[in-house]
Amino acid sequence: AAPPPSSLTLAPPQAPLTMSKDHGFNLLFRNLDATAKLYAHVDLRGKTIVNTSKCTGYAMLGQMGVQKFNTVLEVDGKPFYEVDSSFGWFLPAVFEKQVGLDNGVKRECWHVANKHPVTRFALPADEGKLFAGAVAAGLAPAHLLSRRSDQVRFLDEIGLSATGGEHGKGYGHGFKTVDPRDWFFSCHFWCDPVMPGSLGIEAMHQTLELFCVHTGLGAGIANATFTHDLGKTTWKYRGQMTPKAERGDVEVHIKSVEKTAGGVTVVADGYLYVDKLRVYHATGLRIRIETNMSQ
Repeated sequence: AAPPPSSLTLAPPQAPLTMSKDHGFNLLFRNLDATAKLYAHVDLRGKTIVNTSKCTGYAMLGQMGVQKFNTVLEVDGKPFYEVDSSFGWFLPAVFEKQVGLDNGVKRECWHVANKHPVTRFALPADEGKLFAGAVAAGLAPAHLLSRRSDQVRFLDEIGLSATGGEHGKGYGHGFKTVDPRDWFFSCHFWCDPVMPGSLGIEAMHQTLELFCVHTGLGAGIANATFTHDLGKTTWKYRGQMTPKAERGDVEVHIKSVEKTAGGVTVVADGYLYVDKLRVYHATGLRIRIETNMSQ
């Protein structure tokens, strides 16, 4: 299929190069922050998505150059998704010592630090046990974790609790042992292997979905499935997962559970740790459980 049409406005191309002309023009490129808004659910089958991206600013901050972008996705002339983001250009030396979100301080995950009990499941070995109550709750396993192949499974084990967390409304924890042979390291980036930030956010969503299964939030919803809820999500990246890391942990802290006649909306905040250093923070992770109308 032909690629979708797009328009792209760039900052002056020499901007990042000015910071590395004395360092062999060797630069690393990372997403730093973003605010994303999902305006509408759109049936994209047979449609063309128009992606309009504009560079809205550029600034030098010491040994880092920051570019800001606005991106809008639309179908049939109507926008359905928009994101404002910032990206950094770094000299490699900047990444030799990561400081993360907490100024370099390493910390235990919330349930360990607070001695809060969680129910643990190994994946995929304990999927059957985890999904044992899913049918009674109206959640068909075919629409849950089993819909993912092993290639996009970013959790080795999870721990779930209907209580606790930063907001006292529920908590989920998952971890993955880092394998230097993981497929994404050879794809992203060339000669600069790092786990894409979006996969860290996806691991949070997987944990959040499994929290919903474990706590039976889909009870009474026939042929239930998960979808993204309309609204705003933000994320902040202040570190990275590379093949040198040993372990990645994710947390989700439930903020609200809203049940309506048409389904259930769950909103949470999330973190990603790399070897006990918090490096990602996401707010407003939003999923919805509703009847799958496509079947």
